[in-house]
Amino acid sequence: MPIQPKPYKVKCEKCGHTTIVRPRSDCLDPRDLTKQICPTCKLVMPRVPMNIFDKLTTIFYK
Repeated sequence: MPIQPKPYKVKCEKCGHTTIVRPRSDCLDPRDLTKQICPTCKLVMPRVPMNIFDKLTTIFYK
């Protein structure tokens, strides 16, 4: 039985843009192998911990 990967959050350190990444399945996708890039600053966005609101959002909005 496949295990669904957990969503994670990335945040730009310069402008504060955040995105929650929700992998669709346990199979690797080319987007899973690349770094998340900020659309505004064009910098690599590192992973940050999700707060309770982010976790609730991922549950109700898939």
